[in-house]
Amino acid sequence: MDRAFEGCSSLTSITIPNTVTSIGDSAFASCISLTSITIPDGITSIGNSTFSGCGSLTSITIPDSVTSIESAAFFGCSNLTKITIPNNVISIGESAFEECCKLVEVVNKSSLLLEIGETTNGSIAYYAKQVITNEEDSKLTLTQDGFYLYDDGIDIYLVSYIGNNTDIVIPENVTCIRFFAFDNCRALTSITIGSSVTSIGDGAFAGCESLTSITIPNSVTSIEDQTFSYCTSLTSVIIPNSVISIGNSAFLYCVSLANITIPDSVTSIGVTAFYYCRSLTSITIPESVASVENSAFASCNSLTINCEAESKPEGWDDYWNSDDRPVVWGYSE
Repeated sequence: MDRAFEGCSSLTSITIPNTVTSIGDSAFASCISLTSITIPDGITSIGNSTFSGCGSLTSITIPDSVTSIESAAFFGCSNLTKITIPNNVISIGESAFEECCKLVEVVNKSSLLLEIGETTNGSIAYYAKQVITNEEDSKLTLTQDGFYLYDDGIDIYLVSYIGNNTDIVIPENVTCIRFFAFDNCRALTSITIGSSVTSIGDGAFAGCESLTSITIPNSVTSIEDQTFSYCTSLTSVIIPNSVISIGNSAFLYCVSLANITIPDSVTSIGVTAFYYCRSLTSITIPESVASVENSAFASCNSLTINCEAESKPEGWDDYWNSDDRPVVWGYSE
């Protein structure tokens, strides 16, 4: 029956008997407290929006009898971390796994081609860090603190965080933080990164709207694209002298960012790097910076820039001609 349990917000678990052969559309939609469910053999299709909005669902077993997963079946199951697609599945509908931002591990026993980062097949592998056909081949481990780690034999990557702590310390053995590893971890308030980390991927902390502080070690050489974008509570950042580049949209919409120091090691500042950082009142661009890309400081309405360069960095005029801001030059034009 369609919408049979839709919106049952207090429902935490359910076992469907083996006599059931079909589950209606939106049957468990918006069951926000549902953490686990057992689907019996005999079910051949998971219907449209069946589990959409089940934000507490952490795991689910799909039986071998299932041949299709319909549109938006698991849409917004934001705590689902791992799923196995059985060998008889021949189709996955549009947006079936869209906004499953913690779905990092997919075991694919079907004939479908599931590729990391792709939006095809219902976006099932869009957030994935690993797609495998045999669970024994997994290189992912989940720590007690909620860190998903990937060991390729050379480096240990932190690929996702699914824990509940708000003040965290990155494990000491991690060497790389993968792209969007903490994407939309909205409750995080502070993060300490150890000196073993040498790289931080694109968007690693994007959308961490409660993050107020972070420690970046001297081992990191670049702030990548979107790394801290939409960290709306971030008030100050110390960029170490090891960093040589600040990527596109690195601090986009960090509306509370009031203090930041760009070290002499930095040579480039990317497109919209500090766009809409409206709490910034003053910033110094060291003479080491050779390029400032378009709209790097656009919509920073209170900002005065102190530029120590002996000549205008590349790309400077493209920005300043379109959005004039006060500049204190370290040289005479």
